[in-house]
Amino acid sequence: MDIRVHSAMTDWQTYKHYLNRASGFFCRFVLWGHDVCVSGLDYVYDAQADQHILISASWDRRIITWDLMAGQIIDVCKRDKTEAKVFEEKETPGEYELVSEGQITDIAFSAKRNEIAYCSRDAHLYVRKFSTNGRRMKLVRKWHSHNGEVLQVRWMDFREAWLTSGQDGTIRIWSAEDLGTRLAVIECTQPIQYLTIDRDYGWILVAAGSELQIYDPETTQMIRKHTGHQQLITGIFHSHHLYRDAHYITTSYDGFIKTWKACTRSSSLPS
Repeated sequence: MDIRVHSAMTDWQTYKHYLNRASGFFCRFVLWGHDVCVSGLDYVYDAQADQHILISASWDRRIITWDLMAGQIIDVCKRDKTEAKVFEEKETPGEYELVSEGQITDIAFSAKRNEIAYCSRDAHLYVRKFSTNGRRMKLVRKWHSHNGEVLQVRWMDFREAWLTSGQDGTIRIWSAEDLGTRLAVIECTQPIQYLTIDRDYGWILVAAGSELQIYDPETTQMIRKHTGHQQLITGIFHSHHLYRDAHYITTSYDGFIKTWKACTRSSSLPS
């Protein structure tokens, strides 16, 4: 085959690939800064500076702040000299950018407290002050929070507390005022893949195996359970404006996306 014909056919195949994409969707920026898997993201709007900020955490044990409008790194979180040393040959002397002993698995931001919390495979939860200046992201406290890897962390506006899930199959609620103080423990019947919060009522939404489980954080009791997926649930989204009512949307390894009517105060009875 003539090389020019072959090249034209290759170009057409590439072009057809882009034609199959939704109009208007394109990659604005590629944010390159971590060395390995990025394990957690959260968004911060700085009203005073009118700045849209992304916080990213990674298995490389580093936390980076990004300017979303410019697509550039703002700074990297750095340990204070008073913090315990992290022994790592790859760390540049004087930079102190490794902020956990184990790989970071998730990160969350609290606007009310201007703090970030991140969890790690070292079984600890870390809380730091948030700043776009990496040297001002001071460690407030770290503590042993689960018997094994800590998988996810969320901020609970309703209770002003931190919420974590662990490899030990538990969900734990931690005081934000008295860090390290455990307020409640929820024992799940299956491994936890995903954790989020109902933004209307403060329910704890849990992907446990193939079930969507809903817990009341005040009583720690399961108030509703949805079954229907054939394999593990991988994500949960809380939609406010679907069919005029709030709904939960779940994704699963079974290839299906399913929609469930959200739980309200009047419907919060076990099913």
